[in-house]
Amino acid sequence: MASPTSFDPATIPLALPPPGVIPDFVNPYSRSWEVYLTSALLLSVTTPIVALRLYTKFLVIKQRTADDYATLVAYFAVIIYTSLTIAYETSFYGIHLWNLTLASLDNHQSIIVLVNNTVYGPVLFTVKLSLFLLIYGIFGRLQWMRHLVIFGIVVTGLVYTANVIVFPVMCSPRSGQSYVEASASPRCSRSVAFGLFSASFNIASDFYLLFLPIPAVLALQMPQKKKIGVLAIFATGLM
Repeated sequence: MASPTSFDPATIPLALPPPGVIPDFVNPYSRSWEVYLTSALLLSVTTPIVALRLYTKFLVIKQRTADDYATLVAYFAVIIYTSLTIAYETSFYGIHLWNLTLASLDNHQSIIVLVNNTVYGPVLFTVKLSLFLLIYGIFGRLQWMRHLVIFGIVVTGLVYTANVIVFPVMCSPRSGQSYVEASASPRCSRSVAFGLFSASFNIASDFYLLFLPIPAVLALQMPQKKKIGVLAIFATGLM
């Protein structure tokens, strides 16, 4: 009787390389430094801005609105997500999947990846919810604006909530499976399609938020330069 084909996790990449690319399992190039740099730069800008806003609204003028609480929740959600990303990064984040093998995974890393993918949607939703509520608070007297804001909140909420369902369902281990085996299974690989859809929707919703207040701002009775300044402030939401 012929012996079964040997299965060596150290020779099996986590993803197929692009045509013409040879996997490098020995010394793969990592872009992980970009994660540290980007996280440090964005948090160093975001933290004082959020602190100044909340200090002013909560302690100085003492006029708290829904978007203030949403901003506070979003800020801490981003901190948690960034921490998870860095925890993942310390292992192999920044390396192309085709340069990593099944042997490079362990259950701890696989759990971090699963949690990271699962909370990605809710974190983005809290950020965009704070912007929707800000626009609603400023232009909520306009009926068409109220409708568009509520529509945006509902649609983004549904799409990003799907993250909490899709990734645990498709990438959690079944009976007798480890997290490593589940993450490398064909079932989990099908979640990539949803990841691409989620990323595309993220870009589309960014532009939706960018263009949403433009008609209302242009209709304001103020000099053109001030209108441009107000639009520039809303445009920072794309960051």
